[in-house]
Amino acid sequence: MRERVTETGMALVYANMVGGQDELVFDGASFALDRRGEVVCQLPVFEETLEFVTVVDGEPQRGGSQSKRHSNPRFNKALCLGYATTSGKNGFPGALVGLSGGVDSALTLCIACDALDQSGCAPS
Repeated sequence: MRERVTETGMALVYANMVGGQDELVFDGASFALDRRGEVVCQLPVFEETLEFVTVVDGEPQRGGSQSKRHSNPRFNKALCLGYATTSGKNGFPGALVGLSGGVDSALTLCIACDALDQSGCAPS
């Protein structure tokens, strides 16, 4: 994005979805760069956030959440968010997990439990 700002001399506002859509999980992390390519607004990764960016004479003004983008996003949070939004959009009331006793089954169960807990429909 900085290359585009340098190439065009124009500021840039990048808005990205948060949550699951079909087989994709979007991480959010929307941001705004001024004409010099400096970050003037950075939103968090994997969290729904609403922020307004004021633009004056084509230049976004400093503000918004200044949290830095994580170099290693928490993948559990991404997986849980993807599962919770996908199951919510499809009206799934819960999850049914077949457990073999292996690590992959245990991980799948943990993700489903965390996701259902976050979405307000914790397993009973």
